Amino acid sequence: MNTRVYLDYAAATPVAPEVMVVMLPYFSELFGNAGAVHAEGRAAREAIDEARTQLARILTVRPEGITFTSGGTEANNLAIFGTLATSTVAQPEVITTEVEHPSVLEAMHELEKRGVKVTYLPVQESGLVDKKVLAAALTLNTVLVTFAYANSETGVVQDVRALVRTVQEFARAHAVSIRTHIDASQAPLWLPLGMDALGADMMTLDAGKCYGPKGLGVLARKHGAPIVSQTYGGQQEAGLRAGTENTPLILGGAAAFVRAEKGREERVERTRAVRDYLLERLQEIFPNAVLNGAKEDRLANNVNISLPGMDTEYAVMYLDAHGIAVSTRSACGALGKTGSHVIRAMTHDEERATATLRVTLGEVTTRDDVDACVTTLQKWHDLMQRVV
Repeated sequence: MNTRVYLDYAAATPVAPEVMVVMLPYFSELFGNAGAVHAEGRAAREAIDEARTQLARILTVRPEGITFTSGGTEANNLAIFGTLATSTVAQPEVITTEVEHPSVLEAMHELEKRGVKVTYLPVQESGLVDKKVLAAALTLNTVLVTFAYANSETGVVQDVRALVRTVQEFARAHAVSIRTHIDASQAPLWLPLGMDALGADMMTLDAGKCYGPKGLGVLARKHGAPIVSQTYGGQQEAGLRAGTENTPLILGGAAAFVRAEKGREERVERTRAVRDYLLERLQEIFPNAVLNGAKEDRLANNVNISLPGMDTEYAVMYLDAHGIAVSTRSACGALGKTGSHVIRAMTHDEERATATLRVTLGEVTTRDDVDACVTTLQKWHDLMQRVV
């Protein structure tokens, strides 16, 4: 193949041209340190403040509720450890789910080492959390509930408002304070981000997942959701994230989130049509293929299937060698482990968990791209049948 077909947009997106244009001057022309008092520093500070205000408007929070980080992982960690650091509960407890991104699950494991009780909610086979299960897990010691808005592997979208409301009702009934945090790293291109409507106290974003620069994340907080810094040094980001602000990435990230907000409905409709075509083609060729997660409650660009009995790790390598980029699971969970912990938790089926393919589409993905992927996958399957 002369042109590669990229179908792993959940892992990374290219920087959009209009985002790059915003960033470029701040690499070499307007390069001042935003903490400096001279004209160059003031120019950088004003640009960052404007970016923060733009993003706050989209997320329906105050500008001071926006903290720029190095990515979604740092934002998740800041939300989790920063919230626990403010707690006055003697034996604090945290609730999450079994299907979270490693940046949340590994943080939970660290909390457990520190003596914090962590409850990992099971999910239904659809990948959705049952709000009754959440309600039963809440206790007077719960200080934080954290879960993904949209799962990074399956694209399954949680009913954030219903789950947050469950937490709020318990907190009001028992006169306790429980913060809610959602990892929305996969959401901007496909889902609404207004925190007033979602109800969560905190939200993580990652510019590298929506045509912005890698290395720029956001932790957005409603007024009244205090956290404590987890880095030590200067007083940047209102004292919550020490270190010189990365002006070009901040401006590029904000531009990417603004861009994602525009034309979302049309983007979703167009991409969903291509996604459904892909799913139909796959199920025609592989009758035993199983879609992982709810079909309706999922991102418009995500197809996650299991091909029981097939070596999908080898399939990914075969596709790559023939110009097609797909994955088996989240890039952050792809090294050193066998199978998908997300599919394992959803299905309790080891065969499905170790035979997954994740195909995620971008704004420019066409049916021709899908056809190229499916045709190549069929050639791989035919080859494997001959070998057997």
